[in-house]
Amino acid sequence: MSDPAAGDRDAAEATVAKLAFGHRGRPSVPDGTPEEIRDRIIWEPRRPVDLDPLIPSVGSRPRRKHRLVVLGDSISHGFKSLAIRDTELSWPKLVARYGGLGQFKVPWYDGPDVAPGLPFNLEAAIRALQWPGAALDPRALRVLPRLRDIMDEVEDYWERGDGAVAVEGSCSGARQLDRVNHNLAIWGQDIRDALSLDVATLQDRVSRARHRGDNGLVQFASAHAERSALITLEGGGPTDTPVRLAKALGEDGGIETLVVGLGANNILSTVLDFDIAWTQDDDYADLEAKRAYTAWTPEHFRVEYDALIREVETIAAEYVLVFTVPHVTIVPMLRGVGPKMAGDRYFARYTRPWIPDDAFSANVNPCLTGEQVRVLDFAVDLYNDHICRRVAELDDPAGRRWAVVDVAGILDRLAYRRYLIDSEAQPSWWTPYDLPDEYRQLSPIPDSRYFRSDRFGRCEGGLFALDAVHPTTIGYGLLAREVMRAMSALGVHLARPEPDFAELIERDTLISDPPRMLSSVLTAVGSANHLVDLFQAVRHGRPV
Repeated sequence: MSDPAAGDRDAAEATVAKLAFGHRGRPSVPDGTPEEIRDRIIWEPRRPVDLDPLIPSVGSRPRRKHRLVVLGDSISHGFKSLAIRDTELSWPKLVARYGGLGQFKVPWYDGPDVAPGLPFNLEAAIRALQWPGAALDPRALRVLPRLRDIMDEVEDYWERGDGAVAVEGSCSGARQLDRVNHNLAIWGQDIRDALSLDVATLQDRVSRARHRGDNGLVQFASAHAERSALITLEGGGPTDTPVRLAKALGEDGGIETLVVGLGANNILSTVLDFDIAWTQDDDYADLEAKRAYTAWTPEHFRVEYDALIREVETIAAEYVLVFTVPHVTIVPMLRGVGPKMAGDRYFARYTRPWIPDDAFSANVNPCLTGEQVRVLDFAVDLYNDHICRRVAELDDPAGRRWAVVDVAGILDRLAYRRYLIDSEAQPSWWTPYDLPDEYRQLSPIPDSRYFRSDRFGRCEGGLFALDAVHPTTIGYGLLAREVMRAMSALGVHLARPEPDFAELIERDTLISDPPRMLSSVLTAVGSANHLVDLFQAVRHGRPV
Protein backbone atom coordinates (compact mmCIF):
# COMPACT_ATOMS: atom_id res chain seq x y z
CA MET A 1 0.00 0.00 0.00
CA SER A 2 1.42 3.40 -0.97
CA ASP A 3 2.29 6.02 1.62
CA PRO A 4 0.65 9.40 0.78
CA ALA A 5 3.12 11.22 3.04
CA ALA A 6 6.02 9.65 1.18
CA GLY A 7 4.46 10.81 -2.09
CA ASP A 8 4.23 14.36 -0.76
CA ARG A 9 7.88 14.24 0.29
CA ASP A 10 8.92 12.99 -3.17
CA ALA A 11 6.93 15.78 -4.83
CA ALA A 12 8.52 18.37 -2.56
CA GLU A 13 12.01 17.05 -3.31
CA ALA A 14 11.26 17.07 -7.03
CA THR A 15 10.28 20.73 -6.74
CA VAL A 16 13.57 21.46 -4.97
CA ALA A 17 15.39 19.67 -7.79
CA LYS A 18 13.64 21.68 -10.50
CA LEU A 19 14.44 24.95 -8.76
CA ALA A 20 18.07 23.99 -8.22
CA PHE A 21 18.74 22.23 -11.50
CA GLY A 22 16.52 24.02 -14.03
CA HIS A 23 18.31 23.93 -17.41
CA ARG A 24 17.58 27.55 -18.46
CA GLY A 25 20.32 30.12 -18.27
CA ARG A 26 23.04 29.78 -15.67
CA PRO A 27 22.69 27.23 -12.88
CA SER A 28 21.11 28.75 -9.80
CA VAL A 29 23.41 29.30 -6.84
CA PRO A 30 22.66 29.73 -3.12
CA ASP A 31 22.94 33.02 -1.29
CA GLY A 32 26.44 33.80 -0.10
CA THR A 33 28.16 32.30 -3.15
CA PRO A 34 31.31 34.30 -4.07
CA GLU A 35 30.65 36.74 -6.91
CA GLU A 36 33.32 35.20 -9.14
CA ILE A 37 31.52 31.86 -9.06
CA ARG A 38 28.06 33.40 -9.39
CA ASP A 39 29.10 35.31 -12.54
CA ARG A 40 30.95 32.48 -14.24
CA ILE A 41 29.35 29.16 -13.25
CA ILE A 42 28.37 26.91 -16.17
CA TRP A 43 26.73 23.51 -16.61
CA GLU A 44 29.69 21.65 -18.16
CA PRO A 45 32.40 20.41 -15.77
CA ARG A 46 36.05 21.14 -16.44
CA ARG A 47 37.77 18.96 -19.04
CA PRO A 48 40.69 16.98 -17.53
CA VAL A 49 44.23 17.52 -18.73
CA ASP A 50 45.54 14.93 -21.17
CA LEU A 51 49.01 13.81 -20.14
CA ASP A 52 50.68 13.23 -23.50
CA PRO A 53 50.01 16.61 -25.17
CA LEU A 54 51.00 18.45 -22.00
CA ILE A 55 54.31 16.69 -21.38
CA PRO A 56 56.51 15.90 -24.39
CA SER A 57 59.20 13.32 -23.72
CA VAL A 58 62.73 14.59 -23.16
CA GLY A 59 66.08 12.95 -22.77
CA SER A 60 67.31 11.76 -19.39
CA ARG A 61 69.20 14.18 -17.17
CA PRO A 62 71.78 13.73 -14.40
CA ARG A 63 70.35 12.14 -11.29
CA ARG A 64 70.12 14.07 -8.07
CA LYS A 65 70.83 12.73 -4.59
CA HIS A 66 67.15 12.64 -3.58
CA ARG A 67 65.22 11.01 -6.39
CA LEU A 68 61.74 11.73 -5.06
CA VAL A 69 60.43 14.25 -2.50
CA VAL A 70 56.74 14.88 -1.84
CA LEU A 71 54.83 17.85 -0.43
CA GLY A 72 51.16 17.17 0.13
CA ASP A 73 48.24 16.32 2.36
CA SER A 74 46.47 13.12 3.44
CA ILE A 75 46.31 11.64 -0.08
CA SER A 76 50.10 11.73 -0.32
CA HIS A 77 50.67 10.95 3.36
CA GLY A 78 48.90 7.57 2.94
CA PHE A 79 45.92 8.21 5.22
CA LYS A 80 43.08 5.65 5.07
CA SER A 81 40.26 4.30 7.24
CA LEU A 82 40.54 7.30 9.59
CA ALA A 83 44.24 6.88 10.35
CA ILE A 84 47.74 7.46 9.14
CA ARG A 85 49.37 4.10 9.61
CA ASP A 86 50.47 2.18 6.48
CA THR A 87 52.97 4.70 5.11
CA GLU A 88 54.75 1.81 3.37
CA LEU A 89 51.63 1.58 1.20
CA SER A 90 51.30 5.30 0.44
CA TRP A 91 51.49 6.13 -3.25
CA PRO A 92 54.90 7.91 -2.88
CA LYS A 93 56.43 4.82 -1.30
CA LEU A 94 54.89 2.63 -4.01
CA VAL A 95 56.41 4.86 -6.71
CA ALA A 96 59.82 4.75 -5.02
CA ARG A 97 59.66 1.00 -4.54
CA TYR A 98 58.36 -0.11 -7.91
CA GLY A 99 60.24 2.63 -9.76
CA GLY A 100 63.56 1.57 -8.21
CA LEU A 101 64.28 5.03 -6.80
CA GLY A 102 66.45 3.85 -3.92
CA GLN A 103 66.11 5.12 -0.38
CA PHE A 104 62.83 6.89 0.30
CA LYS A 105 62.20 7.77 3.94
CA VAL A 106 58.67 7.81 5.30
CA PRO A 107 57.32 8.54 8.79
CA TRP A 108 56.22 5.65 11.02
CA TYR A 109 53.14 5.34 13.23
CA ASP A 110 53.59 1.95 14.85
CA GLY A 111 51.31 1.70 17.87
CA PRO A 112 49.36 0.75 19.81
CA ASP A 113 49.02 -2.87 18.71
CA VAL A 114 45.21 -2.95 18.93
CA ALA A 115 44.76 -0.05 16.47
CA PRO A 116 48.03 1.45 15.23
CA GLY A 117 48.09 4.98 13.88
CA LEU A 118 46.53 8.41 14.37
CA PRO A 119 43.86 9.41 15.09
CA PHE A 120 41.96 6.09 15.02
CA ASN A 121 42.52 3.01 12.86
CA LEU A 122 38.93 2.13 12.00
CA GLU A 123 39.75 -1.08 10.13
CA ALA A 124 41.89 -2.46 12.96
CA ALA A 125 39.24 -1.52 15.53
CA ILE A 126 36.44 -3.25 13.61
CA ARG A 127 38.51 -6.41 13.31
CA ALA A 128 39.29 -6.28 17.04
CA LEU A 129 35.64 -5.84 17.98
CA GLN A 130 34.44 -9.19 16.60
CA TRP A 131 31.11 -7.59 15.73
CA PRO A 132 27.97 -9.79 16.03
CA GLY A 133 26.31 -11.10 12.89
CA ALA A 134 23.43 -8.61 12.93
CA ALA A 135 23.20 -4.96 13.86
CA LEU A 136 20.21 -5.62 16.16
CA ASP A 137 21.83 -8.58 17.87
CA PRO A 138 21.76 -7.90 21.66
CA ARG A 139 25.46 -8.73 21.72
CA ALA A 140 26.07 -5.53 19.76
CA LEU A 141 25.54 -3.59 22.97
CA ARG A 142 28.54 -5.37 24.46
CA VAL A 143 30.71 -4.13 21.61
CA LEU A 144 30.35 -0.46 22.51
CA PRO A 145 32.29 -0.65 25.80
CA ARG A 146 35.02 -2.57 23.98
CA LEU A 147 35.14 0.16 21.34
CA ARG A 148 35.57 2.71 24.08
CA ASP A 149 38.37 0.63 25.61
CA ILE A 150 40.20 0.55 22.27
CA MET A 151 39.91 4.30 21.88
CA ASP A 152 41.21 4.80 25.42
CA GLU A 153 44.20 2.57 24.66
CA VAL A 154 44.99 4.58 21.52
CA GLU A 155 44.65 7.81 23.46
CA ASP A 156 46.92 6.62 26.28
CA TYR A 157 49.57 5.46 23.81
CA TRP A 158 49.83 8.82 22.07
CA GLU A 159 49.35 11.09 25.07
CA ARG A 160 51.37 9.26 27.73
CA GLY A 161 52.94 6.12 26.23
CA ASP A 162 55.52 5.22 23.60
CA GLY A 163 53.71 7.33 21.02
CA ALA A 164 54.15 10.44 23.14
CA VAL A 165 57.86 9.63 23.47
CA ALA A 166 58.17 9.25 19.69
CA VAL A 167 56.46 12.59 19.10
CA GLU A 168 58.65 14.36 21.65
CA GLY A 169 61.84 12.92 20.17
CA SER A 170 60.97 13.52 16.53
CA CYS A 171 62.01 17.17 16.44
CA SER A 172 64.37 17.92 19.30
CA GLY A 173 66.81 20.76 18.86
CA ALA A 174 68.41 21.90 15.61
CA ARG A 175 67.69 20.39 12.21
CA GLN A 176 69.20 16.93 11.63
CA LEU A 177 69.11 16.49 7.88
CA ASP A 178 70.01 12.80 7.93
CA ARG A 179 66.70 12.09 9.73
CA VAL A 180 64.45 14.12 7.42
CA ASN A 181 61.76 12.18 5.54
CA HIS A 182 61.37 12.27 1.77
CA ASN A 183 57.60 12.06 2.12
CA LEU A 184 56.78 15.39 3.77
CA ALA A 185 53.03 15.19 3.16
CA ILE A 186 50.88 15.73 6.26
CA TRP A 187 47.23 14.82 6.56
CA GLY A 188 44.86 17.70 7.27
CA GLN A 189 47.19 20.42 6.02
CA ASP A 190 46.10 23.12 3.60
CA ILE A 191 48.42 25.35 1.59
CA ARG A 192 49.04 27.85 4.40
CA ASP A 193 49.89 25.08 6.86
CA ALA A 194 52.56 23.68 4.53
CA LEU A 195 54.06 27.17 4.25
CA SER A 196 53.79 28.46 7.81
CA LEU A 197 52.94 25.78 10.38
CA ASP A 198 56.40 25.11 11.77
CA VAL A 199 57.78 22.67 14.30
CA ALA A 200 57.78 25.16 17.19
CA THR A 201 54.11 26.01 16.64
CA LEU A 202 53.17 22.33 16.47
CA GLN A 203 55.08 21.58 19.67
CA ASP A 204 53.37 24.49 21.41
CA ARG A 205 49.94 23.23 20.37
CA VAL A 206 50.72 19.75 21.68
CA SER A 207 52.00 21.10 25.00
CA ARG A 208 48.88 23.28 25.42
CA ALA A 209 46.46 20.52 24.48
CA ARG A 210 44.58 19.02 27.35
CA HIS A 211 42.77 15.72 27.69
CA ARG A 212 39.10 16.63 27.34
CA GLY A 213 37.83 13.99 29.76
CA ASP A 214 35.91 10.79 29.21
CA ASN A 215 32.60 12.42 28.36
CA GLY A 216 31.52 10.49 25.29
CA LEU A 217 32.06 7.43 23.16
CA VAL A 218 34.38 9.11 20.66
CA GLN A 219 37.61 10.29 22.26
CA PHE A 220 40.76 10.81 20.22
CA ALA A 221 44.20 11.69 21.53
CA SER A 222 44.55 15.42 22.07
CA ALA A 223 46.26 17.38 19.28
CA HIS A 224 46.32 14.22 17.16
CA ALA A 225 46.89 16.14 13.92
CA GLU A 226 49.83 18.05 15.42
CA ARG A 227 51.35 14.84 16.80
CA SER A 228 51.10 13.26 13.34
CA ALA A 229 52.74 16.30 11.77
CA LEU A 230 55.69 16.27 14.16
CA ILE A 231 56.47 12.66 13.33
CA THR A 232 56.42 13.52 9.62
CA LEU A 233 58.73 16.49 10.24
CA GLU A 234 61.24 14.28 12.08
CA GLY A 235 64.68 15.86 12.19
CA GLY A 236 63.28 19.34 11.65
CA GLY A 237 64.36 22.39 13.62
CA PRO A 238 61.99 24.84 15.37
CA THR A 239 61.36 26.99 12.28
CA ASP A 240 61.03 24.12 9.81
CA THR A 241 57.89 23.47 7.79
CA PRO A 242 57.40 20.81 5.09
CA VAL A 243 58.35 23.36 2.42
CA ARG A 244 61.51 24.41 4.26
CA LEU A 245 62.60 20.81 4.74
CA ALA A 246 62.06 20.11 1.04
CA LYS A 247 64.25 23.11 0.28
CA ALA A 248 66.91 21.73 2.66
CA LEU A 249 66.89 18.40 0.80
CA GLY A 250 67.30 20.30 -2.46
CA GLU A 251 70.37 22.03 -1.07
CA ASP A 252 71.70 18.62 0.03
CA GLY A 253 72.56 17.23 -3.40
CA GLY A 254 69.37 18.20 -5.21
CA ILE A 255 66.00 16.58 -5.90
CA GLU A 256 65.23 14.72 -9.09
CA THR A 257 61.38 14.78 -8.90
CA LEU A 258 59.43 17.00 -6.52
CA VAL A 259 55.69 16.32 -6.28
CA VAL A 260 53.37 19.02 -4.94
CA GLY A 261 49.88 17.84 -4.02
CA LEU A 262 48.23 20.55 -1.91
CA GLY A 263 44.92 22.37 -2.02
CA ALA A 264 42.25 19.75 -1.26
CA ASN A 265 42.04 20.79 2.39
CA ASN A 266 41.18 24.32 1.27
CA ILE A 267 37.67 22.96 0.54
CA LEU A 268 37.37 19.41 1.93
CA SER A 269 35.82 20.44 5.26
CA THR A 270 32.66 21.49 3.44
CA VAL A 271 31.74 17.85 2.82
CA LEU A 272 33.01 16.60 6.18
CA ASP A 273 31.13 19.20 8.22
CA PHE A 274 28.20 19.81 5.83
CA ASP A 275 28.93 23.49 6.23
CA ILE A 276 30.09 26.04 3.66
CA ALA A 277 31.92 29.03 5.14
CA TRP A 278 33.78 31.01 2.47
CA THR A 279 36.98 32.87 3.35
CA GLN A 280 36.88 36.60 4.02
CA ASP A 281 39.37 39.18 2.83
CA ASP A 282 41.39 39.86 5.94
CA ASP A 283 42.41 36.66 7.73
CA TYR A 284 42.27 33.55 5.51
CA ALA A 285 46.08 33.27 5.63
CA ASP A 286 46.25 33.43 9.42
CA LEU A 287 46.99 30.03 11.00
CA GLU A 288 44.41 30.48 13.74
CA ALA A 289 41.74 32.63 12.12
CA LYS A 290 41.44 30.42 9.03
CA ARG A 291 40.01 27.61 11.15
CA ALA A 292 36.65 29.38 10.89
CA TYR A 293 36.51 28.73 7.13
CA THR A 294 35.73 25.57 5.21
CA ALA A 295 36.15 26.86 1.63
CA TRP A 296 38.63 29.28 0.06
CA THR A 297 37.19 31.56 -2.60
CA PRO A 298 38.91 31.10 -5.97
CA GLU A 299 40.52 34.52 -5.55
CA HIS A 300 41.97 33.65 -2.15
CA PHE A 301 43.03 30.21 -3.37
CA ARG A 302 45.01 31.83 -6.19
CA VAL A 303 46.82 34.11 -3.74
CA GLU A 304 47.71 31.18 -1.48
CA TYR A 305 48.73 28.94 -4.37
CA ASP A 306 50.96 31.59 -5.89
CA ALA A 307 52.69 31.97 -2.53
CA LEU A 308 53.30 28.22 -2.55
CA ILE A 309 54.62 28.26 -6.11
CA ARG A 310 57.07 31.04 -5.28
CA GLU A 311 58.53 28.85 -2.54
CA VAL A 312 58.58 25.75 -4.75
CA GLU A 313 60.54 27.70 -7.37
CA THR A 314 63.36 28.10 -4.83
CA ILE A 315 63.64 24.33 -4.25
CA ALA A 316 66.44 22.69 -6.25
CA ALA A 317 64.44 20.07 -8.17
CA GLU A 318 64.94 18.87 -11.72
CA TYR A 319 61.28 18.00 -12.31
CA VAL A 320 58.16 19.28 -10.56
CA LEU A 321 54.85 17.39 -10.74
CA VAL A 322 51.80 19.28 -9.51
CA PHE A 323 48.47 17.70 -8.55
CA THR A 324 45.15 19.27 -9.34
CA VAL A 325 42.58 19.49 -6.53
CA PRO A 326 40.06 16.61 -6.65
CA HIS A 327 36.33 17.32 -6.69
CA VAL A 328 35.81 16.53 -3.01
CA THR A 329 32.08 16.09 -3.59
CA ILE A 330 32.70 12.80 -5.42
CA VAL A 331 34.09 10.96 -2.39
CA PRO A 332 31.55 8.50 -0.94
CA MET A 333 31.38 10.45 2.34
CA LEU A 334 28.82 12.51 0.42
CA ARG A 335 25.91 10.41 -0.90
CA GLY A 336 23.16 11.76 -3.13
CA VAL A 337 19.56 11.18 -2.04
CA GLY A 338 16.23 12.06 -3.60
CA PRO A 339 15.58 12.81 -7.27
CA LYS A 340 18.25 13.36 -9.90
CA MET A 341 17.20 15.42 -12.89
CA ALA A 342 17.66 13.72 -16.25
CA GLY A 343 20.97 14.69 -17.79
CA ASP A 344 22.23 16.39 -14.64
CA ARG A 345 25.07 15.04 -12.54
CA TYR A 346 23.68 16.21 -9.18
CA PHE A 347 21.08 14.85 -6.80
CA ALA A 348 18.64 17.11 -4.97
CA ARG A 349 20.46 16.63 -1.66
CA TYR A 350 23.55 14.95 -0.25
CA THR A 351 24.02 13.39 3.19
CA ARG A 352 26.11 10.80 5.03
CA PRO A 353 26.61 7.50 3.17
CA TRP A 354 25.15 5.26 5.86
CA ILE A 355 21.78 7.07 5.93
CA PRO A 356 19.37 5.27 3.53
CA ASP A 357 16.95 7.23 1.36
CA ASP A 358 13.89 6.09 3.28
CA ALA A 359 15.35 7.29 6.60
CA PHE A 360 16.72 10.62 5.36
CA SER A 361 15.12 13.88 6.47
CA ALA A 362 16.51 17.24 5.40
CA ASN A 363 15.20 18.70 8.67
CA VAL A 364 17.03 16.14 10.78
CA ASN A 365 20.12 14.86 8.99
CA PRO A 366 23.06 17.05 7.96
CA CYS A 367 22.98 17.66 4.22
CA LEU A 368 23.99 19.86 1.32
CA THR A 369 21.78 20.74 -1.63
CA GLY A 370 22.64 19.89 -5.20
CA GLU A 371 23.16 23.55 -6.04
CA GLN A 372 25.64 23.87 -3.16
CA VAL A 373 27.55 20.86 -4.43
CA ARG A 374 27.60 22.32 -7.95
CA VAL A 375 29.08 25.55 -6.59
CA LEU A 376 31.79 23.65 -4.69
CA ASP A 377 32.73 21.72 -7.82
CA PHE A 378 32.91 24.89 -9.88
CA ALA A 379 35.15 26.50 -7.26
CA VAL A 380 37.49 23.51 -7.61
CA ASP A 381 37.38 23.91 -11.40
CA LEU A 382 38.56 27.49 -10.97
CA TYR A 383 41.28 26.32 -8.57
CA ASN A 384 42.48 23.83 -11.17
CA ASP A 385 42.35 26.30 -14.06
CA HIS A 386 44.81 28.41 -12.10
CA ILE A 387 47.05 25.45 -11.23
CA CYS A 388 47.26 24.35 -14.88
CA ARG A 389 47.89 27.90 -16.06
CA ARG A 390 50.75 28.40 -13.60
CA VAL A 391 52.35 25.08 -14.54
CA ALA A 392 52.15 25.95 -18.26
CA GLU A 393 53.84 29.29 -17.55
CA LEU A 394 56.65 27.68 -15.58
CA ASP A 395 57.41 24.62 -17.69
CA ASP A 396 60.64 25.08 -19.65
CA PRO A 397 61.68 22.27 -22.04
CA ALA A 398 65.22 23.68 -22.00
CA GLY A 399 65.36 23.99 -18.22
CA ARG A 400 63.25 22.87 -15.29
CA ARG A 401 60.27 20.77 -16.32
CA TRP A 402 56.85 21.23 -14.71
CA ALA A 403 53.84 19.02 -15.35
CA VAL A 404 50.33 18.39 -14.06
CA VAL A 405 48.98 15.11 -12.70
CA ASP A 406 45.25 15.68 -12.99
CA VAL A 407 43.95 13.96 -9.86
CA ALA A 408 40.60 15.68 -10.37
CA GLY A 409 40.27 14.14 -13.81
CA ILE A 410 41.17 10.67 -12.51
CA LEU A 411 38.50 10.86 -9.83
CA ASP A 412 35.92 12.22 -12.28
CA ARG A 413 36.47 9.24 -14.55
CA LEU A 414 35.94 6.90 -11.57
CA ALA A 415 32.76 8.62 -10.29
CA TYR A 416 30.27 5.75 -10.12
CA ARG A 417 26.93 7.33 -9.22
CA ARG A 418 27.67 10.65 -10.92
CA TYR A 419 28.79 9.41 -14.32
CA LEU A 420 29.44 5.69 -14.65
CA ILE A 421 25.83 4.51 -14.30
CA ASP A 422 24.20 7.66 -15.71
CA SER A 423 25.17 8.10 -19.34
CA GLU A 424 22.90 11.14 -19.71
CA ALA A 425 24.93 13.02 -17.09
CA GLN A 426 28.28 12.28 -18.73
CA PRO A 427 29.95 15.39 -20.20
CA SER A 428 31.15 15.33 -23.80
CA TRP A 429 34.73 14.57 -22.81
CA TRP A 430 33.98 11.79 -20.33
CA THR A 431 35.38 8.28 -20.66
CA PRO A 432 35.66 5.73 -17.83
CA TYR A 433 39.03 5.26 -16.18
CA ASP A 434 40.90 2.24 -17.51
CA LEU A 435 41.33 0.01 -14.46
CA PRO A 436 44.20 -2.50 -14.45
CA ASP A 437 43.27 -6.01 -15.61
CA GLU A 438 44.03 -7.35 -12.14
CA TYR A 439 41.35 -5.08 -10.65
CA ARG A 440 38.81 -6.04 -13.30
CA GLN A 441 39.24 -9.69 -12.42
CA LEU A 442 37.99 -9.01 -8.88
CA SER A 443 34.33 -9.66 -8.07
CA PRO A 444 32.74 -7.22 -7.79
CA ILE A 445 34.96 -4.88 -9.79
CA PRO A 446 36.15 -2.14 -7.39
CA ASP A 447 34.36 1.18 -7.74
CA SER A 448 34.07 4.55 -6.00
CA ARG A 449 31.00 3.76 -3.89
CA TYR A 450 31.04 3.44 -0.11
CA PHE A 451 32.81 0.26 1.00
CA ARG A 452 30.43 -2.51 2.10
CA SER A 453 30.94 -6.14 2.99
CA ASP A 454 28.85 -8.92 4.46
CA ARG A 455 29.42 -12.54 5.46
CA PHE A 456 30.29 -13.39 1.87
CA GLY A 457 32.94 -10.67 1.55
CA ARG A 458 33.12 -7.29 -0.20
CA CYS A 459 29.87 -6.45 -1.97
CA GLU A 460 30.33 -2.80 -3.00
CA GLY A 461 33.05 -0.18 -3.37
CA GLY A 462 36.73 -0.99 -2.99
CA LEU A 463 38.56 2.12 -4.18
CA PHE A 464 37.81 4.13 -1.01
CA ALA A 465 38.63 2.96 2.50
CA LEU A 466 36.35 2.90 5.55
CA ASP A 467 36.52 6.65 6.24
CA ALA A 468 34.81 7.19 2.84
CA VAL A 469 37.28 9.94 1.91
CA HIS A 470 40.68 8.31 1.35
CA PRO A 471 41.72 5.54 -1.05
CA THR A 472 42.32 1.93 -0.19
CA THR A 473 45.73 0.49 -0.98
CA ILE A 474 44.57 -0.51 -4.47
CA GLY A 475 43.20 3.03 -4.87
CA TYR A 476 46.61 4.44 -3.99
CA GLY A 477 48.02 2.05 -6.58
CA LEU A 478 46.11 3.92 -9.30
CA LEU A 479 47.58 7.24 -8.18
CA ALA A 480 51.07 5.69 -8.12
CA ARG A 481 50.49 4.51 -11.68
CA GLU A 482 49.58 8.02 -12.87
CA VAL A 483 52.58 9.61 -11.15
CA MET A 484 54.88 6.99 -12.69
CA ARG A 485 53.38 7.70 -16.13
CA ALA A 486 54.06 11.41 -15.70
CA MET A 487 57.62 10.81 -14.47
CA SER A 488 58.35 8.53 -17.43
CA ALA A 489 56.97 11.12 -19.86
CA LEU A 490 59.32 13.71 -18.40
CA GLY A 491 62.28 11.40 -18.92
CA VAL A 492 62.77 10.02 -15.41
CA HIS A 493 64.21 6.51 -15.52
CA LEU A 494 62.04 3.98 -13.64
CA ALA A 495 62.71 0.30 -13.04
CA ARG A 496 59.17 -0.56 -14.22
CA PRO A 497 56.33 1.50 -15.71
CA GLU A 498 53.68 0.83 -13.06
CA PRO A 499 53.09 -0.91 -9.73
CA ASP A 500 52.55 -4.65 -9.34
CA PHE A 501 48.76 -4.56 -9.02
CA ALA A 502 48.41 -8.23 -8.12
CA GLU A 503 50.75 -7.69 -5.17
CA LEU A 504 48.80 -4.60 -4.09
CA ILE A 505 45.58 -6.62 -4.04
CA GLU A 506 47.20 -9.12 -1.72
CA ARG A 507 48.53 -6.39 0.56
CA ASP A 508 45.22 -4.53 0.68
CA THR A 509 43.47 -6.24 3.59
CA LEU A 510 40.14 -4.58 2.80
CA ILE A 511 40.23 -6.33 -0.59
CA SER A 512 42.00 -9.60 0.18
CA ASP A 513 40.38 -10.11 3.60
CA PRO A 514 37.41 -7.71 4.05
CA PRO A 515 35.69 -7.45 7.44
CA ARG A 516 32.78 -9.87 7.06
CA MET A 517 30.18 -8.03 9.11
CA LEU A 518 30.89 -4.47 7.99
CA SER A 519 27.35 -3.91 6.67
CA SER A 520 25.99 -4.76 10.12
CA VAL A 521 28.37 -2.25 11.67
CA LEU A 522 27.27 0.44 9.23
CA THR A 523 23.60 -0.27 9.90
CA ALA A 524 24.18 0.19 13.62
CA VAL A 525 26.27 3.30 13.01
CA GLY A 526 23.50 4.68 10.82
CA SER A 527 20.86 4.05 13.49
CA ALA A 528 22.97 5.69 16.20
CA ASN A 529 23.86 8.56 13.90
CA HIS A 530 20.19 9.17 13.08
CA LEU A 531 19.38 9.42 16.78
CA VAL A 532 22.16 11.97 17.25
CA ASP A 533 20.92 14.01 14.29
CA LEU A 534 17.37 13.82 15.61
CA PHE A 535 18.47 15.02 19.03
CA GLN A 536 20.39 17.93 17.48
CA ALA A 537 17.36 18.90 15.39
CA VAL A 538 15.10 18.96 18.42
CA ARG A 539 17.68 20.83 20.51
CA HIS A 540 17.98 23.55 17.85
CA GLY A 541 14.24 23.80 17.30
CA ARG A 542 14.12 22.47 13.74
CA PRO A 543 10.93 20.67 12.57
CA VAL A 544 11.31 16.89 12.35
